[in-house]
Amino acid sequence: MADKYCSTKYIYLIEKGERTPSSNLLRKFSNKLGIDFFELYEYLECKDPMAVFSHIKSFDKYKRRYDYKNLEDLTNQLRTEPDFLVYPWKCELEINDLTRLIVGQRKAEQGIERILVLLKECDLDVCCDKHIAELYCLLGGCYLLIGKTEECFRVLDAAGVLIHNKTNMSQFHQVYILMKLELIYYYLLTKEYHDAVQEGLVLLGFQRDNNLFERIHCTLFMVMAGYARLGQDVKAVDFCKQALWTVLAHHKEFEARRFMCYEVFLKILHHSLMDEGLVREFADRFQFDISELP
Repeated sequence: MADKYCSTKYIYLIEKGERTPSSNLLRKFSNKLGIDFFELYEYLECKDPMAVFSHIKSFDKYKRRYDYKNLEDLTNQLRTEPDFLVYPWKCELEINDLTRLIVGQRKAEQGIERILVLLKECDLDVCCDKHIAELYCLLGGCYLLIGKTEECFRVLDAAGVLIHNKTNMSQFHQVYILMKLELIYYYLLTKEYHDAVQEGLVLLGFQRDNNLFERIHCTLFMVMAGYARLGQDVKAVDFCKQALWTVLAHHKEFEARRFMCYEVFLKILHHSLMDEGLVREFADRFQFDISELP
């Protein structure tokens, strides 16, 4: 580890907490080990910082991919790990459980009850803004599921206040995307289609600027829906094509089946301006019989 950068004794003193390495030395250590020590900063008080960091990355990946089986398995595996028995990391496990309950099982009423209790019990000095914002987004999702749009907007606004100046920080990227997607869906439900489109275009810009493409098909789909509701069919068709290309490129079967539940998508799918070859490929890939669609 020391190599030519410093003495073995200096490494020993760092490990004992008696020396603080300079940022330049940390960068050299990072390059040597292939680990970004600057990303590990918020985990330094953990008993095993690198393990916690790795698990948090896995949680985010599984949630982005709607992979609830692996999310549940890893969450259960970590319930007795010392770092995940205390806040703020205990909150990660609770958020995982709520994500499976609300997004996976669509149990909104139970989700609302559990989130409100958790928000009261959370020590706000210990739980980070990311966790609180994610709880607000899950709560907003619950309210959307049961049609309480005013309550949804209120909690999404609270989430936005927490993260509005943190979107350049990578750990806030996914919760920002989640908050924006729910806000766009809120505008679609309340028939504020101009706002839905504008928020969607802002989110698309953010996702493209930061190379965050895993949920971009959802954004494209919602922008398409907004343009379709506004009667701007040419733009709706354009965004529908982009959504289809993305779903096909990444084989998003779960999302493809969700798209097929929406009348506005089916309408644009059969628009005269749509690429028939693209529609056929989409239908064949995910085994939809488009001849029976309205």
